[in-house]
Amino acid sequence: MNPLEEQLKELLSRKDPPVGFEERVLSRLSMLGPKRRGFWKELRVSLFVPHLRWAMASLLVVVMMFVGIAGYLRQRRIRAEGELAKTQVMVALQIASSKLNYAQKTLLDRSNRFLQKDSSRE
Repeated sequence: MNPLEEQLKELLSRKDPPVGFEERVLSRLSMLGPKRRGFWKELRVSLFVPHLRWAMASLLVVVMMFVGIAGYLRQRRIRAEGELAKTQVMVALQIASSKLNYAQKTLLDRSNRFLQKDSSRE
């Protein structure tokens, strides 16, 4: 072994703690008092209770079903509004077509009468 490996082996070898180390650590811990768990830790710990875990999973499934149903109903409403708009556009186009046909027929009748009057004068 080279000297660097020997030094690392010596530094990383197990050593016994100094005398009184355990008592000093325990006394400092007792001075800190009981540690309170935070909200998230409490929630995480409570989720490990099997009955509560199943209840949370069931609640998640129900919420996901409601979200899916709401999305489906929204999509259906949007589709119905689109169909209504399509119908309204078709009716508007039919009305415009009939008005244009009437105007064209009137124009042709008047132009034919004008041409007949012109031909009778000659």
